[in-house]
Amino acid sequence: MPGWNITRARRTAAPATLLVIALALVSLAAGRPQAASAKVPVSRPWLASFVLDPDEGPGVQYGYAPAYTRNVPTFDSLGRPYIRSRTSDADYTSFVHTLGELGWERRGFISALRAAYPDFVGTVGAGGAWSDRVVFDRYDRAYTPLTIRLRDNTTKNVLLVSLDLCRTWAVASLPAGRFVTETWTGHNDLDGPPFLAFWSRTGYSAPRRSEWNTLRVTQPYLDGDRLVVPTPTTVTADTLGLSRVSGGSSFAATVGGTTFFVWPGATPYDNGGVPIMIAAYDHATGTVGPPVRLARMAQDDDLHIKPGICVDSRGYLHVVTGAHGRPFLYTRSLEPLRIDAGWTQPEPVLEDGYVNGAGEQEGRQTYLSFVCDSRDVLHIVYRQWRRGSDPYHLGEAYGALTYQYKAPGLSWSKARVVVVAADPGYSIFYQKLGMDHGDRLFLSFSYSGGDEIRDSKDRRARWRILANREVQLGQYRRRMLIVSDDYGAKWRLATTADLGAGLDRSAAP
Repeated sequence: MPGWNITRARRTAAPATLLVIALALVSLAAGRPQAASAKVPVSRPWLASFVLDPDEGPGVQYGYAPAYTRNVPTFDSLGRPYIRSRTSDADYTSFVHTLGELGWERRGFISALRAAYPDFVGTVGAGGAWSDRVVFDRYDRAYTPLTIRLRDNTTKNVLLVSLDLCRTWAVASLPAGRFVTETWTGHNDLDGPPFLAFWSRTGYSAPRRSEWNTLRVTQPYLDGDRLVVPTPTTVTADTLGLSRVSGGSSFAATVGGTTFFVWPGATPYDNGGVPIMIAAYDHATGTVGPPVRLARMAQDDDLHIKPGICVDSRGYLHVVTGAHGRPFLYTRSLEPLRIDAGWTQPEPVLEDGYVNGAGEQEGRQTYLSFVCDSRDVLHIVYRQWRRGSDPYHLGEAYGALTYQYKAPGLSWSKARVVVVAADPGYSIFYQKLGMDHGDRLFLSFSYSGGDEIRDSKDRRARWRILANREVQLGQYRRRMLIVSDDYGAKWRLATTADLGAGLDRSAAP
């Protein structure tokens, strides 16, 4: 049947748990349109940063009140946007927003969850901490991962599957543990359901207050009207996990029958820092090959260190390590689709922007967002600590959302501030980066900092100690979605026209 042929010369070797779902077969347009080629700019004009106001939200400051849900979008092969709903609440989601003939449409999935689990109570961590988006394969089948809570206060992991562009959903149960999915980053092959990683706590590092976890991975697939989830393969008992509270880079990149995936190792405290590891999962056998250490970060057992991986059009693998207030490190495979043939020497991505007490410049980066466009240009966004390098906040240290790019054969660009925190001192943006098939970048974020963070902590403390039932502040406040259609040179508030700009209106929805 067109758009449904799944060639997997593999499946019987790996043990599997069969999860049977009634999925109506539909013939959908296959393949993704190629983005128009463009010359890689070397020097580009920069639009002034968004400077957030400490007292006013984006609605008042910018007149920003969009009709769409302010979350990271993904796109089908026709360029239609899909945005999973979110609010300021850290847990809640209930529908997917997409553009129809009459504007934004809500395509809900709560009824499907209730049908599968009559004791369903609500979603968990779905505002962005545990999961955040819809993932499309090349045949326009849609998937979205969720953790749900049941009436007895237990939780279940599920993968929602839609064969009709999010109009109806089937629900498949997944193994226990915290989990994330591979996401589309530009050149990875998503032939079916996304690659999955699960981790569960096995220990605790008291000095850094961080968990040690066992990491397991698997590649689900569709077999006719059945979703098959091979038993996850154990990779290591020493990882810090792959949570996506902020940054949200893909931990995996699939090409053909192999998935390359990265993770932060866990080591005894004061043992040289966090090792950044990579391994390859073979779809034919369900096995994981020998891991390779790519770099070692200076901090010990720091949960903030989350690496990301992209593959380019020639098959070279690119890894950025993540960090916590220190420079990210970047490395590339020396041969396409090989992790065992050597890597470039890890190099700092940023070395300035923060003037320390000795008057020296430092690069301070945390929370990696990472994609690779059709021209093989790498794009990253992250929280940067800045001090004494610009006129904002009278030289005091503050957090910014900052952008950099790396064109093939060139060094990383200078850091460009996209968003300036409303307050000096600590801030967090919970940002996620997406891209359409025309290389337009979409950056969603929500800001917390200054008095708001102190107020939130005080409210939580009062609730724990006194059982005070005052209203808690939502985690994701001041939500915004911004777009760049010139490869990161300038950013603006995204409009419905921006989200629909790549839509092929000559094709039927």
